Amino acid sequence: TVEKTAGRIPVIAGTGSNNTAHAIMMSKEAQQLGADGCLLVAPYYNKATQNGLFQHFSAIAGAIDIPCVLYNVPSRTGSNILPETAVRLAKEVDNIVAIKDPFAAWEPGGGGRGCMLRRLTRVGGKN
Repeated sequence: TVEKTAGRIPVIAGTGSNNTAHAIMMSKEAQQLGADGCLLVAPYYNKATQNGLFQHFSAIAGAIDIPCVLYNVPSRTGSNILPETAVRLAKEVDNIVAIKDPFAAWEPGGGGRGCMLRRLTRVGGKN
């Protein structure tokens, strides 16, 4: 928690939801409590289009001032944030700064080759 870490390490609060309004509420609360950033999972169950994902993440990030990390785990959510959508978000939404995505599309030679931005950090690993 924010109180326990007392500024020694950053706290990234998991505030994602398949309900945009609920994710905004949780993200605002995390910011008010002193979180250093928010982890926003792709909406589960909803099977949003790429434009729907863009609108969802844009609305959440636009409601807060702290950095946002997208979390793409389609095997668990049923939604896949495509590289092009992540890049569009990074270009158009200042506080979207990273994506946690364990899939090869982001690796050199993968499907996302050539569409990464320098300001969009990829965090990978098996989930």
